[in-house]
Amino acid sequence: MQKFLIILAVFVMAGTTDVYAQTSASAFEISNQSREIQRRATVASNLKLSPKEEDKFWQRYDTYRAQAKISEKKRFGLISELAENISLMSEKEADSLTTRALKLELNNKKLKQKHMLGLKRVLDDANLFKYYQIETKLDAIFEYGLTKNIPLVSTDGKKLIDLQKVSK
Repeated sequence: MQKFLIILAVFVMAGTTDVYAQTSASAFEISNQSREIQRRATVASNLKLSPKEEDKFWQRYDTYRAQAKISEKKRFGLISELAENISLMSEKEADSLTTRALKLELNNKKLKQKHMLGLKRVLDDANLFKYYQIETKLDAIFEYGLTKNIPLVSTDGKKLIDLQKVSK
């Protein structure tokens, strides 16, 4: 039940309300498509591009987002694995999840850095920084939504800690 609630929280955050009618993998794909449409619209409405910049920017943007979506799918896999082990996680499982999560986070940062540096040839510095701000905010919103309802892992068999209740 707890696994279902965690996965449900992931999809509610992502804008999918028909989670119960889908498998978790297909629901993630549906919510991912919706999120990508919203993300693109947010970037388009906040970043004013000249006709010259537009084609080059969107081509690079699409390539970046295709790579980022692969990473987001891996992140979802880690969250799903966490959901399976949330009640009581072994030291080995915790070490594995920590190592893979940190590696994934580092790879995401490298991907974003490569993308932003590539855009220096397309956008002026002010627009590049504005786009960086937009991407960073959208990433933070996604990450918060993905993790906000996940309690801390229990390592001693005691009741799980809900950080939302602790912070109120």
